[in-house]
Amino acid sequence: VQLGKTLDDLAGLLPSTRRNHFAVVDEQGRFEGMLDLSSLRSVIFDPLLRQMTPVDTAMNSHVPRIREDDSLLHAMEVFEEVGAWVLPVVDADEVFLGTLSKSTLFDNYRRELIVQTAGRAE
Repeated sequence: VQLGKTLDDLAGLLPSTRRNHFAVVDEQGRFEGMLDLSSLRSVIFDPLLRQMTPVDTAMNSHVPRIREDDSLLHAMEVFEEVGAWVLPVVDADEVFLGTLSKSTLFDNYRRELIVQTAGRAE
């Protein structure tokens, strides 16, 4: 979602996605903050409030970021430190690249452990 948009613009995206976390970016694609639907429920269902609320007033701009060259171990440490379930991934210029989900990270880690453990058992 771009800066300058409203929560009404965000609501227009909801029917086509299952996501609960949305990045807010500037015109150059630089990360500015995150919107979490769970914290917006009281506003998102009120059409008038949605239209009047800019995304930059509803976003959390203090979200820790994962750099594209950070290790997955570092990402795991950040998840544990801040208690987040989703973190933005940015490049060196703060351009938003996507999100990293704690559950996806740990699912992949668990699968890799199973593969490595099975390989040692043979």
